[in-house]
Amino acid sequence: MKNFIQDFKELAVKGNVVTLTIGIIIGSAFNKIVSMLVGKAEDEKEANVSTPKDIQLLSEIRDLLKKQTTSS
Repeated sequence: MKNFIQDFKELAVKGNVVTLTIGIIIGSAFNKIVSMLVGKAEDEKEANVSTPKDIQLLSEIRDLLKKQTTSS
């Protein structure tokens, strides 16, 4: 990591702005790609999660009780 920081300082001091700009563009594009892939994986994971059976039963009981109280 120290070598990376040292190389970055040398690059910045040399004034090679074009190389630095290309590096920043490539880095930001890579960041967007990784963020998109991670977001897509999280969305698929959430879609595959099913409601536990006990929660489904409790929801059905709640709905039936609500139906009884409104019809009475």
